[in-house]
Amino acid sequence: TYMSPRIKELTGYEASMWTNFDFWSRTLHPDDREEAINFCQVETAQGKDHEFEYRMITANDKIIGIRDSVTVIKENGKPSMLRGYFFDSTPFKQAEEKRLVSEEKFLKAFNNAPVAMMIHEFIDGQYMEVNDAFINLIGFKKTEVVGRTTSDLGLISTDTINFLTKTLQNDGKLHEVEIEIICSDKQKKTCLLSTEIIKVNEKQSLLSIVTDLTERLE
Repeated sequence: TYMSPRIKELTGYEASMWTNFDFWSRTLHPDDREEAINFCQVETAQGKDHEFEYRMITANDKIIGIRDSVTVIKENGKPSMLRGYFFDSTPFKQAEEKRLVSEEKFLKAFNNAPVAMMIHEFIDGQYMEVNDAFINLIGFKKTEVVGRTTSDLGLISTDTINFLTKTLQNDGKLHEVEIEIICSDKQKKTCLLSTEIIKVNEKQSLLSIVTDLTERLE
């Protein structure tokens, strides 16, 4: 068994202490121990390389998250040795938690906004999320909108869609572009459309805001 001397920086345990599978298993958090051991043993017995996560208790009783990547070395088709590495995944988990909280706050503000807002797929323009103000503006039910496109719903003319797409491709955004929206009852409303590229769940998407000008123009 060989363990890099740097293991002490991560776990507090000397490299010389990592002499067998049992020592590793004793460092595991009690709530994760059985599942982690069983997973590793099953994957190893089947000769499969594997990755898994668990919590480890360091020499100074600190709990850290571990991401473990294992390569199974075989001789004559049978597992003979394990080679791998693991690292502290705690900073990544904390960053992910902050991202989720941030997205939750954004969606709360999005849903409660008094102006019409939509989030579209970047590639095909499908509506991923729309707020109540947008639903009230166009007259469709939310279930009729999400998963469909502006073209599917007939909200905007084909010529206008082509113009908006070209402008977005050239400028990377739309800023208060005047458009005509055709609502579910075929009523036409003059609006201003602004669109920015954002990331939702690490996926490039479009955030649009629509302001109804109809009453102001009457």
